[in-house]
Amino acid sequence: MTLKLPEGWKINEQAPLVYYLKANADQGPIERSALGKHQVEKPSASFDVTLPTGGNGKDQLSLSMHFFYCQSGGEGLCRVGSVVFTVPLEISDVGSETAAQLTLDVPAPLAAEGLPALNP
Repeated sequence: MTLKLPEGWKINEQAPLVYYLKANADQGPIERSALGKHQVEKPSASFDVTLPTGGNGKDQLSLSMHFFYCQSGGEGLCRVGSVVFTVPLEISDVGSETAAQLTLDVPAPLAAEGLPALNP
């Protein structure tokens, strides 16, 4: 899992980075005990998600998460982002071990000049 943050932004290492795994079916080759809430030990813009398998076949998982990112430097401006990936998987004894690359290009936040004026 990789979050490509805009230039001048970084993951907030002080905020929890939690993701949720959910299967679209009750049964499948991904072990259902691996589903649910997971916390990344050291928040980072890139981390691995390992899925234990218990057989062959097709499965479809959703990975959802919220993440917190801040401007580099001392400005103190932070934002929250979220994403949901739906990942089709095929598990086979004769296949090769490959990693699914999940990447999100996080858009740059609007500058204050780009926001509409609020008049009471």
